[in-house]
Amino acid sequence: MTLTSNIAIIGAGCAGLTLALTLHKRGIPCKVYEAAPGPRNVGGTLVLCPNGLKILDELGVYQDILSRGREDAVMEFRRVPGLELVDTVELGNTAKYGYNSVRVLRRHVMDVLLGALIARGITVHYKKRFARVLLETHEAVAWLFDDGTTGRATTALVGADGIHSRLRAHLHPDVALEFTHVFATTAIVPASQVCLPLGTNLPVTLMSNTQGAYVLVYADAAETQICVMKQARKADLGRDGWAAFVADTEGVVAFLREGAENFPAYVQRAVAAVPVDTLIVWPFHVVPQLRTWSSTLRKITLLGDAAHALPPSTGQGANQVLEDAFTYGTVLAQSTAETLADNLLKWHAGRQARVDGILKIAKKMNARRLPQVEGQPATFVPGDLTYDWVFDVDYEKLVSTWLAR
Repeated sequence: MTLTSNIAIIGAGCAGLTLALTLHKRGIPCKVYEAAPGPRNVGGTLVLCPNGLKILDELGVYQDILSRGREDAVMEFRRVPGLELVDTVELGNTAKYGYNSVRVLRRHVMDVLLGALIARGITVHYKKRFARVLLETHEAVAWLFDDGTTGRATTALVGADGIHSRLRAHLHPDVALEFTHVFATTAIVPASQVCLPLGTNLPVTLMSNTQGAYVLVYADAAETQICVMKQARKADLGRDGWAAFVADTEGVVAFLREGAENFPAYVQRAVAAVPVDTLIVWPFHVVPQLRTWSSTLRKITLLGDAAHALPPSTGQGANQVLEDAFTYGTVLAQSTAETLADNLLKWHAGRQARVDGILKIAKKMNARRLPQVEGQPATFVPGDLTYDWVFDVDYEKLVSTWLAR
């Protein structure tokens, strides 16, 4: 059996679902394929900033997501032990950008996006793991699923299949993920356990030159749950090694608690009893800058983490995935069969420039959240983290500028 479509999307994460909604809005039919047996109950929280929220608003799902999350305008940076306020970083601003940021559980975002697809009659085909490309011509691209069935798309096959993308392996077989030698662990604990002192503002990053930092944010609008994060430098363990590390929940909790005695009592309370089912470990891997995000014939295109995995420390990972999907759909809508190949090259160049800028922010943010390296000068510079150019964006104008080059 061959499943035929105009545009096929591999992956039903944020990238794939957002692209499907964008294409539907543009009147372009598509099908979505997902390897998992059903909707994934993914954990952790996302911070959705004005650039991402603008897209979700355009797609008609912003209010649903806002109702499930918590709005914030800034993150404080405080130095221990005295809790001196040393910087604030803007996460959103309704007056300047139209939106504050929204911190929301990832599973809530997925629920809203999937609900929107169902309401629009778009089906996600589950248990469809992409195996390999069979052929690509100017007329179509065909591929094989692990279950032995095949797929065929006349316009595009889009790889939104995450950081371990099989489609990226097809386009760039020699490219391997690069580990940044930084990882983070998060957990979600009851706010009643943390018992924040009156006047304590969240989100906050509590910085120590010798111990690194703890980040505390509310995980829900009712302020009943708090997400606590800590990151550190670490040698690469390899895929199997990281799997073993994640499985050792006692060791992960021990890492979260290590050095907590040097921070305020409410941090110590936060990590004193950690629900292990909320633990998430993130080795910060990045995809080396790819020569192209599309195949030679432009029938296959990568986006999201398949094209560029961003460290979560920037708060822009999900937002840049949304940007990929929305701008790619916009480019398709503004292209003809004759101009699409050239327009995809221009789209990649424009998107890569924004991703490169986000990676620079990641380095600065990581420097704030890691212990200072002995013998090296301090890298913290108050006021050096600005997202103005990220948040203040008009996507229609941005895409038009790219395509006019």
